[in-house]
Amino acid sequence: KAPKPYCPHCPDRRETVQHFLLECLHYEQSRYQLRGKLRERARRIESLLADPACTKHIFKEL
Repeated sequence: KAPKPYCPHCPDRRETVQHFLLECLHYEQSRYQLRGKLRERARRIESLLADPACTKHIFKEL
C-alpha cells in the first residue's frame, strides 16, 4: 500500500492497482514492453493479476 492515496507521478489520480498497471504515464514505456511480450493480456487487469506468466513479467518490467 502506498503511504499516500495519490500517485506520486499523477497527483490528481488515486494510486490504485489499476492506475499503476494500466494508466500511470510514468510506467508507459514498461507497459509498452509488457504488451510486446503479453499482447492483449497486458491490457486486461484480470489477466495481469491472475495469470502467473503475466505476473512474472510484471515483476520483471515494473
